[in-house]
Order: sequence, then structure tokens, then C-alpha cells
Amino acid sequence: LLEVRKKYADERRTEILKKAEELSVEDLIEDEDVVVTFSHAGYIKRLPVSAYRAQRRGGRGVTGMETREEDFVEDLFAGSTHDYILFFTNKGKVYWLKVYEIPEASRYARGKAIINLLKLGKEETVTATIPVKEFRPDLSLVMATKYGLTKKTELAAYSNPRPSGLIALRLRKDDELIGVKMTRGDQDIILATQKGKAIRFSERTVREIGRAVPSHIKSCRYSYSDVISVSNRRSKGILNRNCAYRGSRIVLCEDLVVCRRDCRRSKGLLNNYQQKPNQHY
Repeated sequence: LLEVRKKYADERRTEILKKAEELSVEDLIEDEDVVVTFSHAGYIKRLPVSAYRAQRRGGRGVTGMETREEDFVEDLFAGSTHDYILFFTNKGKVYWLKVYEIPEASRYARGKAIINLLKLGKEETVTATIPVKEFRPDLSLVMATKYGLTKKTELAAYSNPRPSGLIALRLRKDDELIGVKMTRGDQDIILATQKGKAIRFSERTVREIGRAVPSHIKSCRYSYSDVISVSNRRSKGILNRNCAYRGSRIVLCEDLVVCRRDCRRSKGLLNNYQQKPNQHY
């Protein structure tokens, strides 16, 4: 043995550590492509992309989610089980979930109520969902309230939320957060009301501020009875549709007055003619 040790002995090639590196739950979950659906009534689920099949033009489609009467799919997006989802509520708070934390269900299942996954407060509902793969510094979030206030914040400011949620926007009395969109810094913001008016302005006119800064910018002069939706567009046109399933396509070009860029705080232009009081947009 002494001769063997003298002939073949060398230094240890492996290192012995006192404590091995701990594994997180995420390290044990497969990185899988999934589809997440979220309904207007607050039911959410995920299912693998393989549950859907490609169809030709004229196909009848497949059932993606069973909903109750008067409920409908609010958001649907594809992503990875390791992606993040930001949930913004009408109270101006933001919550954070990993996609794998959303229960997997079949195409015919309704899903799980979001109130069972997030610690929502009384009369607090989710009004916007933002899927995020990574919190890049070149991306921003633009928020809009029903009274025409907007706020622009860097996406990275929401990378470490608390289970109880973070305050994304400090709202005034009776105001609500109604829409959130992710932007790249060079896009146009379109605010539209149920009464058919819309305003378009460059997001460069909205100064980016910190998450905790209690400040927002007046973007349009609408009455309190109007409800505003927010949309960001880089394409050449937008499609309008009302609850009576009547629609119109508007070209976004510089030389047409109907799609001009307005300054903030203006009333905008008539975007759609409202034939009946109940035919809102």
C-alpha cells in the first residue's frame, strides 16, 4: 500500500464543502410553455400550450375556458412557468405571482378565484394583468385612472413586491385604476371613453417617476361620468368595437385630423358615434 500511495498519490480533485447549495422550489419546476387565462369575474388558470391545436382558416376553434353566465375571458397570454405576472387592482395596488403558482387546469375548467391566490382587500378587484419575463430597465408601465390621470414608472420598480401588495398609484377620492400597459419609451398612448371620445399623445410627454412618488399627470379633460381605457399602439391603426358588436377601423397617421396627436389635458376627439345610450365602447 505504501508503494501504491507513493506511485499514484495526487491532490484531491473534488472540494468538500460544509454546506451544499440549497435548492428552491423553482429549481425543481420544469420550464414549460403555458397559456394563462383570466376571466372578468376573477377566475384564473394555466394549461400547457399543447392543449391547443393549430387550425386552418374557417376552423370552429376549441373551448379554452368554461365561464359562468355573464362572465368572459378578460386576458389570455402565453408564457413560461418561470415568468412573472403583475396584478394591478382598482385600488392602485400591485401584486406579484409566478406562473407556476397558478393552478393548472383543463380547457373545460373555470379555474381558481384570484382572491384565493392574492391577499386582496375589501372591494378590491384586479383591473389589469401584465406578464413579465424579466424586469428590463428599458421598459416602463403606464397607468391610467377613470378620471384621466396617468403615471409612468420603470418596470424594474415592481421586481420585489410584498405578499400584501405594493402601492403602485396613490389615488384620489372616488378614483380608480382602470388600465396598465407596458411601453418601450417611444409609443403613443390612447385614452378612450365609453361615450366614444379618445385622445392620443406621445408617452414622451409623460415624465417617468418613481413608484413611491405620490404624483400623477392629468392627461385629458373628461367628466367624472366617463370611464377611460388605456392602450399603447405602434401599429398603423386601431379597431373600435362597441357592446352591440359594431366596429370601425381608424388609421393612425399624421395628416388626418381624426387621428391627430393632442396635447395632454385636452378633451380629445370623437372616436365613435354613440347611436344609443347603452351602446358604449
